[in-house]
Amino acid sequence: MEFTHPEVLKIEKLSKVYGVGNIEVRAVDHVDLIASGGEIILIMGPSGSGKTTLITIAGALLKPTSGSVYIDGQNIVTLPERERIWLRRNKIGFVFQAFNLLSNLTTSENVFIPLGLSGINRSLARKKVDGLLEEFDLGNRASFTPEKLSGGEKQRVSIARALVNDPKLILADEPTANLDSQRGREVMRLLRSVAKNMGKTVIIVSHDQRLMEIADRVLWMEDGRIKAFENLEADPNCGASVEVRSSTPKLDYRGKKYFFCSKDCKSEYVQKNKIPASYF
Repeated sequence: MEFTHPEVLKIEKLSKVYGVGNIEVRAVDHVDLIASGGEIILIMGPSGSGKTTLITIAGALLKPTSGSVYIDGQNIVTLPERERIWLRRNKIGFVFQAFNLLSNLTTSENVFIPLGLSGINRSLARKKVDGLLEEFDLGNRASFTPEKLSGGEKQRVSIARALVNDPKLILADEPTANLDSQRGREVMRLLRSVAKNMGKTVIIVSHDQRLMEIADRVLWMEDGRIKAFENLEADPNCGASVEVRSSTPKLDYRGKKYFFCSKDCKSEYVQKNKIPASYF
């Protein structure tokens, strides 16, 4: 089932600036973005490009220097902190690379936390938690603490916790980075189900190109700005996506152009393939 509810998330002219004058850094620079219900948007880009800063602002965890962020039609930038806390608990779910599970709590207790903070009836909360754990194939892990879970299971617990308050927006920061290929694909399928079967808006920031398989849109972020994805090439040495127009390390070899994310990657590729110095 496809969901197309408009403007669950709307970002307008968003900027976040650190420092002034010669040391000014524009971590996010006049970004515009609209995301609909049931949509998965993957934001890729090099480290330091502003991806994490962008979703941290979208998650009401950091205030921008300028611009607006609307969630479900409400501008969260102008809200007092007490209302921002309520919004984070009830309309936004977070999924982190490091899982952020409490080590002394069981699977069930970790998923229960957002409901406890919201003051929901304990009996009703227990039913919601049990239902989610069964849906995510974690029912037989309910009493396990995190050290007894695999990486994929930990991330499924993290996603269940993000969903337990039935938010409209899920923000995921490198959700597959700590997982092997099989576990990563399990999490990918689960995130797609969250969007397409539950109608959630899912925004993912990641370097993992596997996530392109499930995304409805792939955006490229560099120097705080979102750019067209069509100008990307894969680094032949490490596989990273490289923005062609801004890529400095290049190689013309036997009639083909190669683009690299760094001089080190270019050097390694040249050495491994024994390319003569006359080509570079």
